[in-house]
Amino acid sequence: MFWHKATSSVKGIAMELWRFLLFSSLEYVGMIVLMFAVFRFSFRGFIPHTVFICVLLSFISHYFRENGLVNYSTLVQVVLFVICIYLLYRLHWYYSIVMGVTGFQTYSTVQACIVLVLSRMGLISIDKMSYSNFDGLLLVAVQLIVMFVISVLFHIKGWGFTFIPTGSIARVKFTQINVSILFLSMLSVLFVGASFYFYGQNQMHLFVFLSVIQLIILVGLIYYSLRKERMDNG
Repeated sequence: MFWHKATSSVKGIAMELWRFLLFSSLEYVGMIVLMFAVFRFSFRGFIPHTVFICVLLSFISHYFRENGLVNYSTLVQVVLFVICIYLLYRLHWYYSIVMGVTGFQTYSTVQACIVLVLSRMGLISIDKMSYSNFDGLLLVAVQLIVMFVISVLFHIKGWGFTFIPTGSIARVKFTQINVSILFLSMLSVLFVGASFYFYGQNQMHLFVFLSVIQLIILVGLIYYSLRKERMDNG
């Protein structure tokens, strides 16, 4: 009887883990799809790398949640995301930072808009968003659909940035624009970590304040990226 109960408990934990990894990985897929669309990258040759990144970050997220470190989870994930882009997509470290941070920020902004719209429509409740109930699963499904629609739209319209070259041997000249983009990217990482730390501490006024600053930084990143795009193609 004891062995049966222990086995059932282990099975339950394993099922919950796999459910979390599956749906969390799908969220990261949506993030990378959006990031590739923004920077006009192709998935060709990068599918195994992308799967590895999604599963790894999902494991990290689950580990931090289960060990009471959820306040630091987002900061660690952003840093690991950039490192994975550098190591697996073989980009220059500068472009890895720009691509990873901008992609993460853009995804977070779109995700926040989706959550607000769905909650305003009464389709989900923010208090019930988890992978074990309908609200969380609906949010994941809507996010994936929106990310793929945006990706297709960017492809059809020819939108996005093309200044990031493939290959880690690409040279980077630290012009004023490049330094500005790097500075804003690094600043963004700090504010992402700080905002979600205060979110975990339930200090929503600080979370909202820092989120607004993040949005301003994202606008700055887009502005300087547009300038760099025109400069490189001019």
